[in-house]
Amino acid sequence: MSDNITHLHPPPENEKMQIHAESVVMLSAPDYHAEATSEALYGEHMTVLQEHIDSDADEWVYARNETDAYEGYLPKLALSDEC
Repeated sequence: MSDNITHLHPPPENEKMQIHAESVVMLSAPDYHAEATSEALYGEHMTVLQEHIDSDADEWVYARNETDAYEGYLPKLALSDEC
């Protein structure tokens, strides 16, 4: 995990979003080198639980996949608010 400081921003209560990438790996930490916890597929609905912005201005979300209830971090760019 990087040494970057992470700033937490609570999203609107249980914000619903949808995966708009073909697939995205969900991670154990908001870092591209973190351990994979699951994979989310195009069109799956996610509930955003927290938003993270690190010192490199990378935006991450900690979210729950509504298909299988797995949780993990993923880049916010992989999500769309069109549900």
